[in-house]
Amino acid sequence: MERKETQQPRIDRKTLVLTVVAALLVIAIIIIAVVLLQRSRAEEYNSSYEAAMEHYIAGEYQEALDAARRAYGEDATEEAVLIIARSCAALGDYGGAVSALEGWVDKNGSGEEAGALLEKYRTEAEAPPTESPEEETVSIGGESFALDADTVVLSGVSLTEGELEALAGLENLTNLSLNGCGLEDVSALAGCEKLTTLSLEDNAIEDISPLSGLRSLRALYLSGNSLGALEPLYGLDGLATLDIRGREITDEELEALQSELPGCTILTDEPIESVEEITLGGQTFTSDVTRLELVGAGVTDISALAACTQLEYLDVSYNREIDSISVVAGMPNLRVLDFTDTNVSSLSPILALTKLEVLWLRNTKVTNISALSGHTSITELELSGNDIEDYSPLLSLTGLGSLILSDAGLEDSDLEILKQMTWLDRLHIENNAALTPEAVAELTAALPETIVSAPDFADVTLGDQMFPVDASQVNASGANVENLEGIERFTGLDALFLNDNPGIDISGLGGAASLTYLELARCELEDVSELLSLEALAGLNLMQNRLTDVSALRRMTALTELYLDYNEDLEDVSALSGLRALHTLSLKGTAVTDLSAIAGLTELSTLDIEGCRIESIEPLLGLKNLRTLYAAGCGLSSDELSELGRALPNCTIYT
Repeated sequence: MERKETQQPRIDRKTLVLTVVAALLVIAIIIIAVVLLQRSRAEEYNSSYEAAMEHYIAGEYQEALDAARRAYGEDATEEAVLIIARSCAALGDYGGAVSALEGWVDKNGSGEEAGALLEKYRTEAEAPPTESPEEETVSIGGESFALDADTVVLSGVSLTEGELEALAGLENLTNLSLNGCGLEDVSALAGCEKLTTLSLEDNAIEDISPLSGLRSLRALYLSGNSLGALEPLYGLDGLATLDIRGREITDEELEALQSELPGCTILTDEPIESVEEITLGGQTFTSDVTRLELVGAGVTDISALAACTQLEYLDVSYNREIDSISVVAGMPNLRVLDFTDTNVSSLSPILALTKLEVLWLRNTKVTNISALSGHTSITELELSGNDIEDYSPLLSLTGLGSLILSDAGLEDSDLEILKQMTWLDRLHIENNAALTPEAVAELTAALPETIVSAPDFADVTLGDQMFPVDASQVNASGANVENLEGIERFTGLDALFLNDNPGIDISGLGGAASLTYLELARCELEDVSELLSLEALAGLNLMQNRLTDVSALRRMTALTELYLDYNEDLEDVSALSGLRALHTLSLKGTAVTDLSAIAGLTELSTLDIEGCRIESIEPLLGLKNLRTLYAAGCGLSSDELSELGRALPNCTIYT
């Protein structure tokens, strides 16, 4: 029997190569995806952890707890669980604090602090409730701090060696700011090993070796010092932010520092790159700009300004989409900051702005102003239109001259804090409907040297403006006035300006019999019969409306000025024939062709009929007091102009 050979299919070289390449590409894609996922999780962890720290420093413990839990979900680090536990404890939930710490310790051991903190909270959770003893405090820089304080902020005060050593005795101290305190020797701070944020700006520090053991630090601000060697910072591998501006630094030093602290953002006076060009909000400018205005420019994110470290004046107001000003923390020279009418909710970045003088944040989402504490350089502050939860941080702003709290939802209880601010020059608390006259009177009495602009409890509201009832002149032009409810409460109204309120209902205006001057330009009026009774008017402006009938003006014999310009369908002005006191009359841009009604207005000195295709100049020839006549576009012949010139020798005619 014959044996048949079976031939195996052969794979050619090209197919084999393609198969191998495809496999390698798949592996590469998987590796890249894993790396990107890890990087994304690291960025999310850092963002959540920093947010947790900001909230904890600001006393926003629930928000700190939420952010710390998000960070822990990305990376179950000891620092994240410590914030979770401390936030729970601050909220009175020792059980939650113990549970969080036990879960971490069971998996990772006692760690650097977690084990000790767990034992402390277990003791406090199991201890029977007792009457709280009087809180023990320590005096530092003229202020008292609880022995369990986690935050100390002092600025511009001299500290003794004993006071500095007392800081090391605050066992829970994690955040310390001693800006502008004249410090030369920081050896006493070597014992503050739990510090995560340390700000020592604007001192006279040269030797920073005592800080080399503060391994928990995540943010260190040393700008404005005469720093020597930077090597003591090399071991602080947990740093996320380091500010050493004000110290000359070579490229080699900076490269070495970046190499030792690869995960740290380092702020220096001499960026490695040269001045860069930035385009934002339709403007192009260089990174060394000192003044920048981006008002209403449609900007949604200002992180591009991170390179603008020399800014002294920054205005990003009326950009509603902006929700963070974190970038300003790197602008140490900032004196004026305006983020009015934005969605910003956190003031934490302002902690680093020791030179800030003017701060405007009207109509934002800010509710907590604890970050303002100790900013004695601020001289002008506006918080109008914000729902501030606690105004007590204002008591530390002893350099403040002007404080604006209009439309801030103030209640009588809030005034108890304002009463203590006797150093204020001006205080604005208008448009706070919940305030009572009695409370405002007490505030005014408590601040005898302060000019207090308070609500007038007898004000009249027109549109979005308020006016005192005894006002003689009221300008509500462009104020979104829809009706004139309450106008009858004015006791001596003489002049009223209501221009640029399209669609306004002027019902009730006829009752303002004391008016001598009235403006209603550009209000889309079609009927002014309501004005019939205003016989005392000497001046009336009705230009750019939709009038076709002005018979309501026939009784206004006191009128000396009347403006009816650009009522394009107005043809009949016969009602004006009796207004013999008129000195100025403008019919420019109307459809008037017959001027016979004004032939008897012999007191006229100025007449504007520009654009009126008049039928005859005869009514003008007897106006001997006319000094100025605007007649361009009237179709007058040269003969007619000559005749007018002879009849009115003292009149200048513009054609």
